Parts: sequence; C-alpha cells; structure tokens
Amino acid sequence: MSYATMWTYPWDVLDEGVEKVVGFLREEVGLDAISLTPVYHTYDQLRLHLPGPRLLSTYEDAVYFQPELACYRQTAIQPEVSPLARDRDPLAIISRQCRARGLKLTLWTIGMHNHLQARRHPDCALQGAFGDPYPGALCPANVQVREYIRALSVELTSRYEVDCIEYESLYYLGWGMFRNHAKVGVDLGRVGRLLLSLCFCPACRQRAAASGVDAGALQAQVQQWLERLFAGGVLGDGLEDFVVAAPLLTAYLQVRAATVTSLVAELRQAIKTPISFLYMGDYLNNGIDTAAIEKLVDQVEILCYGSDPVQARAQAEARRVQMAAPEQLLAGLSAFHPVADAQTLRQVIGAVHAAGVRRFSYYNYGMIPKKHFPWIREALDEVRRHG
Repeated sequence: MSYATMWTYPWDVLDEGVEKVVGFLREEVGLDAISLTPVYHTYDQLRLHLPGPRLLSTYEDAVYFQPELACYRQTAIQPEVSPLARDRDPLAIISRQCRARGLKLTLWTIGMHNHLQARRHPDCALQGAFGDPYPGALCPANVQVREYIRALSVELTSRYEVDCIEYESLYYLGWGMFRNHAKVGVDLGRVGRLLLSLCFCPACRQRAAASGVDAGALQAQVQQWLERLFAGGVLGDGLEDFVVAAPLLTAYLQVRAATVTSLVAELRQAIKTPISFLYMGDYLNNGIDTAAIEKLVDQVEILCYGSDPVQARAQAEARRVQMAAPEQLLAGLSAFHPVADAQTLRQVIGAVHAAGVRRFSYYNYGMIPKKHFPWIREALDEVRRHG
C-alpha cells in the first residue's frame, strides 16, 4: 500500500492556520503524514498561496520548538530558538493537531547544515586543507557536534508524539555550502571540489590516526594539489580514477564514511523512534556508505525531482537494485515547476511506482501552487489503486 507525506515548514502551517492546513493535507490531499521541520537553516522563500509576506526570509539557523536546555548540558552547542517559538511551541501545537486528525508526524531534522553554530563554534566546523574553518557546516567527527545531534534527537523523540525522525545533512557537507555569494575564479572540477570538501579538523585527524591513516601527510598532499589547481593547472575531472590512484586519500575517505556510519549507529542506540536517512550526496564527497547505513535505519530517501518520468524511474531502479531491503526506499517528488500539469505529475509518480517504490514525499507545502494540490490527490489515488 502506498504511503505519502509532504515536507512542510512550521511557519507556513502557523500562518495559514494549524487546523486548516492539517485538515486540508489529510482530507483533501490524502496524505498519510507530514514531514515537519523542527530545525532549519537560513532561507529566502517565495510563498505562493499563504497570507502575509510573499517573500519570507530568516537570517539565522534555528529550532522551531521550545527546547529544555538541560538536555544540552554535555555540549557547548546550544539550540538557537527562532522568534517564532519564543512565546509558543510550534511543534507541540502542530503535533497535537496531527494526532487529532489522524495524520502521522515525521520530524524532518537538519544535521550538519548550520551556519550559525559553525560560526559560533569554529572549532566544531569543517576545517579545510589550509586550516580554514568553513562557516556553513558542522563536522560529524566532532564530539560536541555529535552530542548536540544526539541530545536534539532524544529530546524531539521523547517530548513529542513522533512517528519517524528524518535526517537531512547527517554527513560531511560538500564544497559550496556557503552563507554568502561564492567568489571562485577557477574551474574546480569534481576533483577540486572533493579536495576542498575534505575536513582536517583535530577530530577528523584523531579518527584517522586511530585507523592508521596519516592525515598530516594527506593534508600536505591536498595542499599541493590545490595550489597547482589555483595556479591554473588542471587536475582533471576523472574523480573516481583520481581517488583510486591516491591510496592515502582512499583510506581517508574510508575513515570519513566510518565516521558518518558511527554517528547513525549512535543515534540508533539513543532513540527508539524509526529513523529515515535522506541521501543528498554520495560516498566520495559526503562519506555516505549506503550499505552500512541501510542496516541501521528504517527508511532511506532519494530525490526524484523534475518532470521526466523516464529519469525518475531510472533513479528509483538504480537505487533499489543496490538495496538489500528495497522496501525501505522513499522517493522525494516535486509538485511545482517544472511540473506544469496534472498528467506530468501522474506520470512521474506512476513511473516511480512502477519501479517498485511505495513511499513518497512531496516538496514542499508552502512552495506548491494552490491549483497543484488536487493533482497530487489524483496522482496518489491512481497509484493506490494499483497497490
């Protein structure tokens, strides 16, 4: 039986009316759940069908609930509470209404993508080959970061009625997660982007040393490669071949993947709530070992965005064929541009359904044009008729 949810921002639900939105998504759109974010990064959102400002912006990463600070006494990182949650608890309000209307609740939780905390705690941020802290991302090897994510997860799943916790960016973020406009005057290529993504913070170096990998030697080599690139040299775009030809880099990437997997394992031990892991990266750039992670979590997600049903089916089939338990797979779909009509929307979900996927999530409530919601209902009804 097909299962459907929709990624949703708490500010959109509050502004349009909690009872109205939850009822609409359950009864009119036909969703089984909503995926609500209690933690989010900065954004500029053009809202297509909501009251109030059409361009809504926030300038700091924040949580959208009222945390108990005692939960975070083991870490220097403390949650930054959004002004939206200072006088009320959006998560509590929305979760109660979900229960009243029979709508399940997934908490779409952002992990390492946190400009504010990386800026406040540069020792917890990714640190590049030249020693620069990256202000857009926390490091999953850092013990303070790991404790913060653990504490956040335990609080969310113990204080609120939650059916699933969904992790986005629970891995090493790749090059380019900037807060400001990027100024880059050279074509980095895939190799350059990977090299700039590598973290050499003390926590990463310590984990490497424990695995017998000389992080200092690799850092010096990465600096040389990048200096050659910055001077106008070409490192090539054959990323996989480049990695294979660099045994020390290969070993370091293995350590990174083990770091991410161990964090997922720690969270699996800390919480009883089902876990969903969103793939928005890969092994080389982000340390995502899919086979290892899928043994630990209850669900994994890929993004089949766009309007091409052939491409969407190919993406779903490519992922499923690599999975020991393909029923774990959820496909993320879009319901706005470039999806321009009801037929295209039906074709895309139908193609993914034909590939064997039975779990779907649409992006994103506040960004979908109003006239598209009936199309979603029609598309869901059609795939549900086929099981």
